[in-house]
This record gives sequence, structure tokens and C-alpha cells, in this order.
Amino acid sequence: MSKNGKITGNKNFGKDIFDKYLDLLKSGCSDFNELNSRYRKLCKHLEKIYPYTNELIEEYENTFIFSILHSFEQGLNDNLEHFKNPQIKTCADIEYESLEKAIYSSDDYSQSHKIIDRLVELMQPEALEIYYGMTEYFVFLETYLPKIAHYYGYMDGNVTLKKIMPEYTEDNVLNQSYKEWLSEYLGLDL
Repeated sequence: MSKNGKITGNKNFGKDIFDKYLDLLKSGCSDFNELNSRYRKLCKHLEKIYPYTNELIEEYENTFIFSILHSFEQGLNDNLEHFKNPQIKTCADIEYESLEKAIYSSDDYSQSHKIIDRLVELMQPEALEIYYGMTEYFVFLETYLPKIAHYYGYMDGNVTLKKIMPEYTEDNVLNQSYKEWLSEYLGLDL
């Protein structure tokens, strides 16, 4: 956690989780492997004609890392809220739209996207065509990563909250229900 008690400011932690979630997608999501392969090829082509390719990719990774950290933290908080008020949350009640809205309206996310927009403005038509081919990968990750991170944040809450709150008890029925629902929703074995 950072100085303010939040994990959203810890980029190294976020990069580690980002890499783990990519591995999870590679091993458990057939759609991702094909998409990832196309993306890697497009990156190599773009690098040949556009000098800021690495900066562009880094800024996208920054948005994903922020999204992961925010979602993970929100999952942990939702677990705590469910413990305090068990009748108010089920896995079907998770408001991913609200979660995504909070991510997209954040300063960190907005700042990275301003940099991305400036980098895209510098592209010549041939580079733009390649970049547009890459966006399918970015959209995929923007869709999957917050959901995966929220789930794992929620599950991490079962361990973390036990350590700091002796009275905490996890809801095994909800845990299993959330896992089954999200696994089916994403087509991914969690």
C-alpha cells in the first residue's frame, strides 16, 4: 500500500499484477492468444516506421496498471463492505460500469490518455493504419483486466481482512458464485 493507505499508487506492484494477468489470459483464453500474436506483429511493424512506438505502448500499459490497481483495491473494499452488510452485495450486483467510470475519469488515466492522443497525432497515415489494428488488443484488455483485478482483489480480501480483523469471516458461497459467474462471463478459468 502507498503512504495514503491505497494501493493505486504502487506501479511496481501493478506491473507485476499486469504481467500475471497477461499470463492468465495467455494460458486460459484462446481468443487472447490470437489477438496477442497479431498485436505483437503490429508492434514490430509500427516500430519500423514510428519512433515513439515504445512510448505509446508504455502509456497504454500505464492505463492498464492503473485500472488493475484501482479495480483490485475496489474488489478488496467490496469484500469488506459485503462483510459489514452481507445483504447488499452479490456477484451479480457488481457495477462494472461504475468501476470503469471511476477509472476513466481519474487523473492518472486521463493524463496517460492525453499523452496517447498526442502520440497518435504525430503518426503518419501508414502508422495510423497499424495503430488502429492494435486498438482491438487495447479494448480487449480494457474490458477484461478490471474485471479480473476486481475478482482477485475481492478474493485477496478474504486473506487480508482476516489478518487485520479477527472477526472477519469470508462468504464461501459468494466466493464460489463470483468465481463461477465471472469465469463463465469472461470464458476464462479463474
